[in-house]
Amino acid sequence: MLGWTTPRVVALCAAVAAVVSVATTLVVLRVTADDAVALPAVGVPTGVTSTVAVAGGARLDLPALFGQVSDGVVRIETTACVLGGAGTGFLVAPDLVVTAAHVVEGAHAILLRRDDGTEAEARVVGLDSVHDVALVRSSERLDGHVFRFAPAEPAVGSDVAALGYPLDGPLVPVRRTVTGTGQSLDVSGPAASAGPDQVVRDLIRVDGGFEGGDSGGPLLAADGSVVGFVEGRSLADKNTGYAVSALQAAPLVARWRTLRTTVDVADVCDAPVGPPQSRVVVRDESGPGPGAVVADFYGTYASAINSGRYAEAWGLLTTNARSGQTLEQWSAAERSSQIFDVAVRQVSVVAPGADPTTAAASPSAPAPAAGSPTRTPGGTTSPATPAAPVVTPGEGGALRAVVDFSSTQEDRLGPGGQTCSRWRVTYTLLRADGQWRIDRTLLAAGYPQPC
Repeated sequence: MLGWTTPRVVALCAAVAAVVSVATTLVVLRVTADDAVALPAVGVPTGVTSTVAVAGGARLDLPALFGQVSDGVVRIETTACVLGGAGTGFLVAPDLVVTAAHVVEGAHAILLRRDDGTEAEARVVGLDSVHDVALVRSSERLDGHVFRFAPAEPAVGSDVAALGYPLDGPLVPVRRTVTGTGQSLDVSGPAASAGPDQVVRDLIRVDGGFEGGDSGGPLLAADGSVVGFVEGRSLADKNTGYAVSALQAAPLVARWRTLRTTVDVADVCDAPVGPPQSRVVVRDESGPGPGAVVADFYGTYASAINSGRYAEAWGLLTTNARSGQTLEQWSAAERSSQIFDVAVRQVSVVAPGADPTTAAASPSAPAPAAGSPTRTPGGTTSPATPAAPVVTPGEGGALRAVVDFSSTQEDRLGPGGQTCSRWRVTYTLLRADGQWRIDRTLLAAGYPQPC
């Protein structure tokens, strides 16, 4: 593979938003093998629902509970040797996230994302495949609700709330009813990671299934305490779900959270890829001007790279940016790249092109309402002056944009052995055939920097 220190490669890789490959991980979003009939220690028939109050007399108020704790739940994305994936996790400290082991098992790169655009890299602190429990440490402090584990199993018949990111969508709360505790689930199959007998024990069973992406999401009692977290759904009955018990997870997490070291859980392969629907949110911080155009373009471009849709990203480069490489050569260098925390800092119009589009005001700096008075430095008022129109270049036009972003990569491939790098790149974008494309890049002095 081409070295990151080669000037031409640095320029090209900056153009494609990653300098080196990121090896990755295996993420299983649901129980993927046939599961056996649950072996109940305590339980009621699957599918039985109830509105019985939990111990203490509290009833589950799902909307209120969601509003109180939702900012403590994160989406977890990884790259993988076969295919990357996504799951859910929850804060037990500002920099510690609990999830199911199968969400991060095999991971080289782990990204934490929230619906508000917050993003951070993470590393595995502890992982127990037998009980399907993992703890990861965020590279940055995440402000939000910090969860605590419940001291006892939920009562059979009690309502619980499950929070997760199903099917690449936003964070969703669902109500479930506990139908059994002390369950055993056979997860035998090629994706199993439950130990020699491939049976996960002491699970909580609920009367509803879960979707891909829900794995690792918290299962909450009415008081907001964590009674468990999502393991998966039964393939024998799609209306039955299972969760890892907090009683099994709590001692493991308590032991791991004091550790300052991390665990290498990476699988070994040459061509890891990210989740099939990894979405990159780009912040436009450029002020008045066509920054929203750049943010939209770059979000599409980076999402294609993160998701392994390399032909799509390749189509967003001009012949000049491709530097004589073939799609296969370029894809090999980008195979495991994961891009996050992207912000457009500055944008200028290089050439307006033919038939430019004119907007009344920049999305990042709305004009005052027509006729609204404005205050002069002397304190008097005068009729408002309409905001200058924002010109978005048309066909043949060009923009120059300064973009900051982070990328993850294997330490053996990263600049200076970095596993997470911060970039500042100036892009020249050209518009032709109704499409923006990257034409030139310039890496800022002093970059890349460690995250």
